[in-house]
Formats: sequence, C-alpha cells, structure tokens
Amino acid sequence: ASKAKAKVEEEWAAKVKGTPADLDTFNRRIVAAIRAVDPDTPILLDGWFYASPAGLALLEPVEASGILYAFHFYDPWEYTTFRVNRGRFAYPGRMPAGGETLAPWSADHLRARVAPVARWAREHGIPPLRIVAAEFGVDRRVDGALPYLSDLVAVLEENGWHRAFYA
Repeated sequence: ASKAKAKVEEEWAAKVKGTPADLDTFNRRIVAAIRAVDPDTPILLDGWFYASPAGLALLEPVEASGILYAFHFYDPWEYTTFRVNRGRFAYPGRMPAGGETLAPWSADHLRARVAPVARWAREHGIPPLRIVAAEFGVDRRVDGALPYLSDLVAVLEENGWHRAFYA
C-alpha cells in the first residue's frame, strides 16, 4: 500500500510542477526573498505531503546558504494517535500491518520509514546536520510509547539528524 501511495504522491507532484501548487517553486521564491534581506538566518524547508519522509524525498534542494530540510514523523498514525489507536496497537508487539492485521515491529521498521530521507540526502549531497526531524512524537497514553520513542530517537541519532520532539 505504501508503494502505491508513494507513486500517487510522485505523480501528483509531477502534475503540479510549474503551477501555483509547486512547492519547489515556492521554496526557491521564498528563499530568494528572505536572502535578499537576511543572508544569515537559517531557513527550514518542509517536504511535500505534510512534511512526510516520502514528501521530503520528492523535494528539490534549494541552492542557498543556511538551508535545513525538515520532515515530520508520527508513523504509523494508527499507532501514535491515541484517538485512532483506541488500545488496539502497542509497540513493539502489536503494530498495524494493514487493516486490523497486527505484526511485531522493531527499530528496523522505523529505520525503513525514514529511509526515503536518508536516500534523498545522499543523492543530493545534503549533509546529515542539514536534516531535521522537526516534529515527531507519540501520544503518551498508547502502549509502548517509551520504547517507540527510544527506538525512534536512536534511529534519528544514527543518521546524525537534528530533532524536535512534539509534546
């Protein structure tokens, strides 16, 4: 399902290229406007699709100084969101695997979910210190929140990325 979703997102981003909905065009314009008056302040650019890891992987880097690239991570949404989870899922043993199917997870699953960011950064020569997990979190009321966050922070640290926990 995630490959099909990624294909749809990729097709949509290609379709809006050069239109007012083109995030890459917007980013280049806003960075140029900011740099015209402020050459020093870091600029944080989110990726497509609510700053998802896959959305960041579709972003065109902007050639300018002080640019950081951000993504958000509340994945899988069905687990991290208490009102959606409703006690059905727990990390690492009872995680969503499509519909009501459950599967055990590990840090490897989290690593795979942020892999598009790592791949994109490598392909574009973006150093790890210019990548930011600008929002990530899990509702404290879901089972396994602490081991989930521990594993996720370890994955972010492995990649050398900045992070900002959303509480």
